Amino acid sequence: MAVVALLAFGMAALAARPYTRTLARWMAVVGELAFVPPLNVGAAELVTDRGVARLLPRPAAAVWARDAAVVARRFRWAGRIVWPVAAVAVFALARAGDDASVRGWVATLVGLALAAQTAAVIALGRVERGGRRWLDRSVGLGQGHRWLGRYALGIGLMSWLVVPLAITWGLSVPGASGWSWLLGAGGLAGIGAAASLALAGR
Repeated sequence: MAVVALLAFGMAALAARPYTRTLARWMAVVGELAFVPPLNVGAAELVTDRGVARLLPRPAAAVWARDAAVVARRFRWAGRIVWPVAAVAVFALARAGDDASVRGWVATLVGLALAAQTAAVIALGRVERGGRRWLDRSVGLGQGHRWLGRYALGIGLMSWLVVPLAITWGLSVPGASGWSWLLGAGGLAGIGAAASLALAGR
């Protein structure tokens, strides 16, 4: 029995070598499947039939759901910075929207927050670069679908900040409209999605 046990351990060690060599390459990708909370609470499923995802083509909705899960796991701060910045900006504009200096530092603060969220979207490409695009191609996710899904993710992140800001800006700043904030966020999200895909490669 001792001889059999020693032989078994030796054969197991030899058999594990090929998998050990590939572990560094694949473990980071497989780790994205270990979502929190655990699967048994029913909240870890990638949702593609509710909210923004219902407005997208099905392949783009799958990209959006996957990217949103990765952002929530790796770049949680991109969502957490929204409410403090939005609260400060809305309060300041409501109190002194006619003051040019107040508008200046509010625009700077919001611009920095939007830049940070764009950086999170672009960083998805860096995370993605460590994996392989064969999985996307195998299920029919082309560049257009990937861009649209990532663009929707960027818009979703920014809208929680930009929409209340645009409404308050239009109501509090004399002779101004909040549409420029909405258009600016849309353009920034598009640029961020394109840069993210360029960083990810094909």
